[in-house]
Amino acid sequence: LLLCTAELCTLFGQQERATDYSRAYMAMARLAHGEGSPAVGDAYGFHAALLVRRGCLEEALHHAMMMLQVRQRCGDDKSIADAHWNIGAVLRELHQYKAAIESLEAAREIYSRCSGEGLDSSQADIATAS
Repeated sequence: LLLCTAELCTLFGQQERATDYSRAYMAMARLAHGEGSPAVGDAYGFHAALLVRRGCLEEALHHAMMMLQVRQRCGDDKSIADAHWNIGAVLRELHQYKAAIESLEAAREIYSRCSGEGLDSSQADIATAS
């Protein structure tokens, strides 16, 4: 319910309220599932996306990095690759291009490994990260 309410607030332009509900969602996920759980990783990811839409890129990067840490402990390869991809997209928006490329290449390597493709034939295209 908190997640849905945060999304609705965002849709209706109530960004501050959306952020409050998103923070409450993260707190409830921690309480219900534990700090290192996949649900908390997802909550960090949602909050990071919300912050990107608000233009709070530094804070979004922090939460995206927290999502990656959680997913590296308890996620599958695709969710780890998704986290690297999201970090790369935020870094690109921050004009930290070298770090963005490194993160996107990490995502691409994992996606390629998951799909059984080699890096040369991978469908993951880092040029489209946005």
